[in-house]
Amino acid sequence: MIGGTKLYRDMTVAADGVKPRGFRDTVRDIICCAYDNANETVYVEHAAPEEEWDRIFKGSIIDKLSNDDPDYLEPVHAWFATFGVKA
Repeated sequence: MIGGTKLYRDMTVAADGVKPRGFRDTVRDIICCAYDNANETVYVEHAAPEEEWDRIFKGSIIDKLSNDDPDYLEPVHAWFATFGVKA
């Protein structure tokens, strides 16, 4: 793990308890994509300072939640909203 913040760690731990499995997989996929994007932006491309990691992570989640994909239903939005991340 290169980056990661308290928010990322808290989400990752909470995602382990999500049921049913399909819902958990969707939540984990969104977290993973956002993590990868934040790391790439900060540590690979050097396009933002390290202090921006959390903002990029949240923005990536919001971008995924704004997707028209039917997997991102209201329960997924509600789960992320508990962490203050809303599309």
